[in-house]
Amino acid sequence: QAGQAGQGKLDVRLELDSLALTPWKKFVPALPEGTVEASARLTGSPTRPNGDIRLGVQGLRLPGSTLKPLNLNLAGRIEGAGLVARLTMDKESMQALGGTTAQLEVRVPLVFSPDGPPLPHMQGPLRGQVRWKGAAGPLWSLVPIADQRFVGDVDVAVTLGGTLAAPSAKGTVLVDRGRYENLLQGVLLTNISLRLKLEEGRGQGAGSLPGVARLELDAAGGLGGKLHVAGYSRLDGSMLHITTTIDRLRPLSRRDIRIELSGNVNVKGSATAPQ
Repeated sequence: QAGQAGQGKLDVRLELDSLALTPWKKFVPALPEGTVEASARLTGSPTRPNGDIRLGVQGLRLPGSTLKPLNLNLAGRIEGAGLVARLTMDKESMQALGGTTAQLEVRVPLVFSPDGPPLPHMQGPLRGQVRWKGAAGPLWSLVPIADQRFVGDVDVAVTLGGTLAAPSAKGTVLVDRGRYENLLQGVLLTNISLRLKLEEGRGQGAGSLPGVARLELDAAGGLGGKLHVAGYSRLDGSMLHITTTIDRLRPLSRRDIRIELSGNVNVKGSATAPQ
């Protein structure tokens, strides 16, 4: 459905009712299965509109995934000079993804014009919250990597800030009781513990400092030994400093090859030009 805009007033409606994705897979084989519903309405004036946007996908099944079908809903509302959007899912979908806690909310700044629809304001303030707690295995199964497995407990609590042109983040990403296995190579790491701390940058403009990511990772080899990685880097990839300590690590869980690794590795510089 469509509305109209005129005499400084705006009233536009759009509805999409029960669009099945499966018939379209013959044209786009990578397209997931499911049914899409969407609605949007903009009112007010072109330079200061109000509106609600809703997008729902029922029975979502990704190609090659063994997960149960998911039901996801994205709801957004134009408030002031931004679009506030929140992604939600039902209890069954959260359980299928291995989660016990889920929150994804973002406020995207917009710029309005009488000559067209609202557009993202690249210099406007960006705000958001990402919260996820649960098992890593179901989420890992969505990664298109064959013959590799990862399980563990994941806890993500990240706050987004900055601007669209220069986003920033602060918070933590934690992994406990992790286990990584490469079936093809026979690599096995157990007791993986990861601590990633994101620190927000300081200042704005040309003289601002980007945020910093601090990492600490511990793991054990499948047949013994230890691995420890610690360090930090700015979020733009500069000021990189990573130290790796390997102590009698035996990461191969296979009979034909036996490897035991020990040593220290220091990496400095930047992500694009490490030393």
